[in-house]
Amino acid sequence: MNILRMIDSLEKKAERRWRRTPAYRKDLMASREVIDAHSDLSREEIDKVLADQGLPSLVEGGKAMAKTLVTFVPLMFFRAALANIRKLVVRFQERKQR
Repeated sequence: MNILRMIDSLEKKAERRWRRTPAYRKDLMASREVIDAHSDLSREEIDKVLADQGLPSLVEGGKAMAKTLVTFVPLMFFRAALANIRKLVVRFQERKQR
């Protein structure tokens, strides 16, 4: 059905946008894991640990992660809504075929 193709197209666009967000970058994800593991340390100490591992600093990574929330949260809701719409369309098609 044409609606399912449109939903698939929107899902692909959302996936591409998702992969462009800074939160998806592997180095920032690794930085977050290090920050979580060393949450008892001060900012300077965490920055030193990150620098030793060759990861972006807390300040730079933190800014990138905060900027990501503006696109990340609506994108999550949009993808969830698309999945629900897809389920409804498929259910409607199944009922129609009966």
